[in-house]
Amino acid sequence: MEVIGLRELNHNLSSVMARVAAGASLVITDRGRPIADLVPHTSSKSPTVRDELIAEGLLRPANKRRRLPSLQPQLTELPDSADMIASDRDKDRER
Repeated sequence: MEVIGLRELNHNLSSVMARVAAGASLVITDRGRPIADLVPHTSSKSPTVRDELIAEGLLRPANKRRRLPSLQPQLTELPDSADMIASDRDKDRER
């Protein structure tokens, strides 16, 4: 990291900021004592685990978006509850 004094920063702010925008990282000093680091801005989007796995070659992204099959429940026709009760009563009477 380059070291730059506070006075120089104040007098040449535009040119110093242009250097930082170009990728330079600077240590700002006040009377020789470091007070701040001036670094280029990085994207606010931090890489996700997925992005890291792709970069490491451990994951390969899909080529196409696919729709998952519909998981509709298969309903079977059930007997009417009145018929079930009548059937149970008939069984009880037979005993």
